[in-house]
Amino acid sequence: NMLTAYNYQRYLKDQTTLYDFQRQPDIVVVELSANDFTRANSLNTDSDPSNDVTEQQVIDGLVELGTLIRAKNPDAKVLWIAGSNGTNSYPLVSAAIETLGGAANNYFSLKVTSNIDGAKTHPSVAGHKVIAGEVTEFIAKNLLGNAFVTSAEVKGNGKATASIGFALEGDTVDYLATADV
Repeated sequence: NMLTAYNYQRYLKDQTTLYDFQRQPDIVVVELSANDFTRANSLNTDSDPSNDVTEQQVIDGLVELGTLIRAKNPDAKVLWIAGSNGTNSYPLVSAAIETLGGAANNYFSLKVTSNIDGAKTHPSVAGHKVIAGEVTEFIAKNLLGNAFVTSAEVKGNGKATASIGFALEGDTVDYLATADV
């Protein structure tokens, strides 16, 4: 449950150490909802009815998580990406973003290219490169205004890493994002 896990540094390995949220990012990027989307009643192919959820329950859960993210990161822009693993969860994400107040409240959504060439219908390294480029371009154009991409790279070592430079008021700021693939 992300509503619980979000408050911890490393929830799966240590459920005792809370994250202190002292570091306040400018932008929080979230990619969740695909598994919830596939569990929605109209789309569920699982024969176990206890796994069923409605699309409205998914939207409500996304809104609740978006509210928690805002509470912990009050000044951050929140970018929710969807669609990378072959599901069409974007309409649910978009509905949640609208409920949260959209761009007027610094919530944004982006539908990214689907790629299910990796393990268990997740993107491959090549797919992550495409998605990283799309996210980078969206951030540069829509969230940082006068930003430009200096470099972005996804390595095949089990980590997707993007290092992006932005010129902000005459200074260059480097952002580094790393994720397990």
